Parts: sequence; C-alpha cells; structure tokens
Amino acid sequence: MPGQDKDVVVVNTTERPVPTAPQGVAEVRVVNQPSEPARTPVVLQRSGHPAGFIEVRSDGSVHAADAPENVVPAGMRLVVQDVEWLYRGAKADAGRRMVARIHLGALGQGTWSFLGSAQLDSEGAAAGAHYMRAGFVVHHGEAIHAGSFVYPNNPHGDGTLEMTLRGYLTPAPRMRPR
Repeated sequence: MPGQDKDVVVVNTTERPVPTAPQGVAEVRVVNQPSEPARTPVVLQRSGHPAGFIEVRSDGSVHAADAPENVVPAGMRLVVQDVEWLYRGAKADAGRRMVARIHLGALGQGTWSFLGSAQLDSEGAAAGAHYMRAGFVVHHGEAIHAGSFVYPNNPHGDGTLEMTLRGYLTPAPRMRPR
C-alpha cells in the first residue's frame, strides 16, 4: 500500500555482498605543525628552609634553583599550573587561618602571583592543592619567593612551609619593536 512503511533487512555476506559503487582513492596528508611549541616539564620543591626552591628533574636528579636564571633560562618562560603546599605551625594556632603565598620578583617589588588559605587543624597544620587551568608565568631572571602567615595575628611564631610547583618551560614570545 502506498504511504505505508516497510522494514528493510540488508544482509551482507561474502556470498551475496551489498553492491557499492567505487568512490576513488582518498589522499591523506599528515602535517606535523603543532600550534604550540614543545613544552619541558618542570617540578620545583621547597621544604621550609631559607635556601628556597630546588628543581627535581625527570631522572630524579636535583638542581639548585636558588638563582632565578637557574629556574628559567634566557628566551624561555615557566608556566606554573599546579601548587601544592603543607604548613606545620604551633598547636596553639589551631583554628586560625593560614595563607600560603608566592611572590615573583624582588622582595618589596614585583607581584603576588598566588594565594591559598586553609584553616589550621588541631595540630596547627594545613595543606592545599591548587590545579590551575591557566596558572601564572615566571620570566627569565624573575625570583620566586614563597611564604606564609597566620591570622588573626601570629603570636606563636612562624611554622614551616613545604611547597611543590609543577609547570612547564616554553619559549617566550618574541617582542616586536613598536
């Protein structure tokens, strides 16, 4: 009957294959031109001592990162995307808030690039893990300073701050003269 739907069953066997029309040969070109330059992973660790950060390389070796030029080579920039920290303070500070911070540039100048906070537990400890989509950029020659404080006021002195920064080195964009 006209206008009535009918089920269609297609059986494609080797004895009775479904006929197809040849479509020609497809050409496939693979182009290896990434939109971003290659990235070199970087892990920096600070374990509370005033010496600052050390770089932990992929082979497990440790490299001094105390001087800014040891962290970010000329012509490169470091993009930090992950910040993990652990603070251990005085038990008497339990219940207060503590702030972990990263400052880039000379002390007293430059910018605060990261702030994270948490409430201190009954032992006076706190931890944080921050995984940022965009992160922050450290340029060649720029110092990285990490610190912490407890508020309101900090009557029991400073605790120890351990911090791990994860990111990657990538070529710095070339500046065009104006």
